[in-house]
Amino acid sequence: MKKLISLFLIALMLLCGVESYAEEIDLSGMTEEQLITLINNARLELVKYHPSAMDGTVLYEDDNVRITLVGSPEIDDYDSLLLHVIVENHTDHNLTVSLRNVSCNGWAIWDAGLSVPANKKIKGDFDFMSAVTDAELESGDDVQDVEADLEYFDSDTWDDIGEPVHVVWTF
Repeated sequence: MKKLISLFLIALMLLCGVESYAEEIDLSGMTEEQLITLINNARLELVKYHPSAMDGTVLYEDDNVRITLVGSPEIDDYDSLLLHVIVENHTDHNLTVSLRNVSCNGWAIWDAGLSVPANKKIKGDFDFMSAVTDAELESGDDVQDVEADLEYFDSDTWDDIGEPVHVVWTF
């Protein structure tokens, strides 16, 4: 486990362009707790280079579907996390766009989905029920990231269109 964490940390630092720093650290003498702390600090540093999603950010796009963020994450009166989006369907199929295996700030939360008629676009919400309790959120400002498997399929036949894609959105 320690070697795996060490390799991950070195790869992360190389991706961040700090290879000289990685060469100076002797990871072999570190405890697992020290390695985890080092990895968490490197992840925080990496987030600085990852642009945050804000109003107007295209969250996902391919030839068939485009999802654009509208506004900021919000908590509604029912303790659900809402991501306001515009979903554009560029196919001749009625689509259901679904987010599965969802997490917010590392906490598992409910899946969400939206239906979009063929060749239309809609303004809608990915509505993650019970997110306040499940992800320990007090307001939309507490949302740091949402991670999910995005997929879409024909709403009438349930046939998949395209392959599921893993997405991470940072706020």
